Amino acid sequence: MVAVPSNAVRSEERRAALRIRVSPADAVCVGGEYRLLDISRGGFALESADPFSTGGDHRFEFALLCGLTVTLQATVVHAMRASAGHGTSRYITGFALMELADGSPVDDIIDAILEERAAAGESTPSRPPIAPRPQP
Repeated sequence: MVAVPSNAVRSEERRAALRIRVSPADAVCVGGEYRLLDISRGGFALESADPFSTGGDHRFEFALLCGLTVTLQATVVHAMRASAGHGTSRYITGFALMELADGSPVDDIIDAILEERAAAGESTPSRPPIAPRPQP
């Protein structure tokens, strides 16, 4: 077992909203070679072959296992290069959602994923509440 320093903060504790890890069986990005890695009520992370520029606004369409298609608008908040091996690069990009109200499209994605997992007998948390974004 690895000791964790007492001043270390787990990423989940720093986040305003609980992240849900997403598998390719849960949702796929339509019209692009992107893989949705995780999603929360505040944003999501994608893996891609090409980098995104920080601060850029983008629109993504996701198709879910249940047949639902949802469009999200988001701003790039961070991007990093991740090696994929064999001389190829992959990029992990974090996006902040532009719409953060109850009933926003991200709720549809989270609810559908949690419902599919519950139907498969997996233990899943209920949808987390929206946490306010920190003010600069």
